[in-house]
Amino acid sequence: MKSIFEKMGDAYRLEGDYLLPNLSLPPDAEEYQIGKYGRLRKQYLKEHRRALYTCMMADGTLWKHLSGAPRGTRSLVGGIPTE
Repeated sequence: MKSIFEKMGDAYRLEGDYLLPNLSLPPDAEEYQIGKYGRLRKQYLKEHRRALYTCMMADGTLWKHLSGAPRGTRSLVGGIPTE
């Protein structure tokens, strides 16, 4: 008879009495720098767009999205006429 651990097919590792998932970053994962507007965007998503925030966290696209926030705001600010 197989144990639960064996049935899961090495998706988990045994640490003491607990089964912990084997989590790792994808090989193409990069480190992104987020600034002021990235942090503000993260706070907005977390408070007002919870489902989108959770999906992006699960997909691994949140940090890439947040690092692009300053580029998006620069393009918006560039379109504002000044006198």
